[in-house]
Amino acid sequence: MQHQLSSPPHSCNVAVIGAGASGIVAARELRREGHNVVVFEKDNQIGGTWVYTHRVETDPIGLDPDREIIHSSLYCSLRTNLPREVMGYTDYPFVPRNSGSEDPRQ
Repeated sequence: MQHQLSSPPHSCNVAVIGAGASGIVAARELRREGHNVVVFEKDNQIGGTWVYTHRVETDPIGLDPDREIIHSSLYCSLRTNLPREVMGYTDYPFVPRNSGSEDPRQ
């Protein structure tokens, strides 16, 4: 029986598009594998769809073709839309904060 060895890993230059939760994790894991990673983000901060903005579209019906389109499904008090145990990462957990709630899960 003949065993074929895999070729040794080599480093690649990798572009990650988007610095949201998935992009940041992808970049981290690629770096751990020894690749050179550059993350490109269109906004001025990381977080992707989890970046809150108070701005809303000027035409909520969407009839004005020249309106500024603002995408956000967040509201000011939203912290997670899943159980926090699912939302966090094993090495960076989504920890509860002391918000005065009697529910220790919040």
